[in-house]
Amino acid sequence: MLFSGFIQKAENNILTSNEFFSEVYENKRNVHLFDLRIESEYIKSRLIDAVLADTKEKFSEYLKKIDKEAVIFIYCEEGQRTKAAAEWLYTLGYKDVYQLKGGFNQWRKNGYPIDAEKIK
Repeated sequence: MLFSGFIQKAENNILTSNEFFSEVYENKRNVHLFDLRIESEYIKSRLIDAVLADTKEKFSEYLKKIDKEAVIFIYCEEGQRTKAAAEWLYTLGYKDVYQLKGGFNQWRKNGYPIDAEKIK
């Protein structure tokens, strides 16, 4: 029964591209934005100011520096990885976790800004 609460919470915090954009870029609050896609995808393009967290180990290292009350936004290519990551974050005690509905693909289709400068 314990994990069902985490699953319910994860499903409630899925934002459309418009909602995600507003929360991350317009509301001017301190947020942490993580890209859960693989490194080769991240290198080509990503959401502006997103940090690559493509492995659980790498993500865990970032989380060591983030307070449990932090506001965390996560996305992947289509939204599948974010659901699992959100549930994991809830089990670690993070409460303010938001996912991008449809992932990076939907974000790009909707015409929202991306950082397409290739990282070397």
